[in-house]
Amino acid sequence: MICKIGSLLLIVVLLVTVILAVPSCDSLENDNSPEVSPTLPEDPSADTPSQPDTLIPDTTDDSSITAGEEEIISIDVEVSPLPVLGETAELNVDVRITSEGIRFFGETSLADSRAWVEFYYTNPWGSYSEAKHAIKVPLEEVLLSGDVSWEGDAHKNRIKLNSEIQMPRAGIWKIKGCFTGEGWKRAESSYTRIVVTEDTAAKMIKGPGPFSYLNNFRYGHLEPGYEIALNEFYPVVLELDISQAPSVGEEAILSCRIISLYDAPDFSCDIRFWSRTDMAWIPGEDLLINGDLGWKGDLKPGEPVEFSASIRFPREGEWRVDATGNCPTNDRLSFSDSLEMPITDEQSYFGWEERRTTPTDSDVEDLPFSPENMNVVTELGRPKSTPNTVDIDLQTDPNVPDPVEPGTPPQLVVNINPAIK
Repeated sequence: MICKIGSLLLIVVLLVTVILAVPSCDSLENDNSPEVSPTLPEDPSADTPSQPDTLIPDTTDDSSITAGEEEIISIDVEVSPLPVLGETAELNVDVRITSEGIRFFGETSLADSRAWVEFYYTNPWGSYSEAKHAIKVPLEEVLLSGDVSWEGDAHKNRIKLNSEIQMPRAGIWKIKGCFTGEGWKRAESSYTRIVVTEDTAAKMIKGPGPFSYLNNFRYGHLEPGYEIALNEFYPVVLELDISQAPSVGEEAILSCRIISLYDAPDFSCDIRFWSRTDMAWIPGEDLLINGDLGWKGDLKPGEPVEFSASIRFPREGEWRVDATGNCPTNDRLSFSDSLEMPITDEQSYFGWEERRTTPTDSDVEDLPFSPENMNVVTELGRPKSTPNTVDIDLQTDPNVPDPVEPGTPPQLVVNINPAIK
């Protein structure tokens, strides 16, 4: 009996010892041991996080690159005063490598470094194509005096570039400060964007201001050298363009360009007009002056086809132009492009403010079905256009209740299909 009691006591002691040795859930969750950042590159030649060029509008002209919680490099771009057309301004670009950055990049990598400034221009009041693309401007068109480039040992020097500049034409100007070290595959950069007119200049930031109407489109997000590469995932590309964002009753030239990687017999493309203000498709004949709003024929590999029409918007409102292409060899395969414009009597522009596209709690309470049964195809706003790369059927999903808002166009049901071959 004594042996059995002794054995039981030994087992209890062992169990207590094991329990005390195992860390609690709280201690696991509050572990303060250093954690390696999954995005931190192992060497300076690898990609490092930076401010993406596609953030529109800009909310800051300062870019700080960090490793974990430590700042390793900052690039500040400042223009003062903000110049109107033809006015002189001072440009200061300050590149700072912290002590943590020196350890991270290595002194050898920083020994042969370069810093420079680039200028890009976008015309927001021209064609749709002009609004999307940024043009690199030669220095001699902007620079009046001072330094916009530097070479040397960034380990021993804080880099400051000071110059006087002048904007030669009205539009959106992107001023980008760049820095790279020896052997780096990609330069780090930071930029500021300024809208310049004859009598006004302002930073392009989100919020109220003289150019707040430009906030809803990614002006100049395509820099020089960008092109859409045709491949098995992008076998056909449609590109819509319009000569300008016209005011009510003003004539504009609408065009569509089609190019294919493969033979696509009996390919068809049609242009339609959607009024978000009226929540309805508007017949093309209500806008057409002359020309073609569609094309049908055989696409040959690498041979672009283009058609165009003169149009006139009959009234104010938020308008979207849709181009949709279809190939009969696969009746579930289609391609599309679209452009959006708020049209007014005085001033029109590209891009509109996105509306809420999913129901709120109050919306759901008024609907005769539960949120669990809702299909993402049902939206309160417009259906999203899908640019060229996704196969789409324009059809109404029979399993989804009627749209919440009357007049909602057919919903987009996405179907991934093999490429045309």
